[in-house]
Amino acid sequence: MIGTVAGFLIGFIVDFQTHINDLSNGQFGGFFMIIITASIWTVIAQMGFFAYLTIHRFGLGIFKSAKLWNRVQIVIIAFALFDLMFFRHLLFADEGEGMLGYT
Repeated sequence: MIGTVAGFLIGFIVDFQTHINDLSNGQFGGFFMIIITASIWTVIAQMGFFAYLTIHRFGLGIFKSAKLWNRVQIVIIAFALFDLMFFRHLLFADEGEGMLGYT
């Protein structure tokens, strides 16, 4: 609920003029759309957090050392960020464009 309210406020502030015009015309579709979008992102964030909690327990059981598991997580995060940068560059870069813009 807190995430939905925060998302609604941010969405309203970002596109303030449009929503004020809609409100003055009696149209509430934009407000409902912001609430639905904020709710969806909140649920996705919560699902990711609880998935991490589950995987974290499995990792601690597999590696037997919290220090080793923390290092493995750092390697996985670095690998994921590199792949995100590399594949964005591979798919969307123009000919001769460097990777710096995709970091």
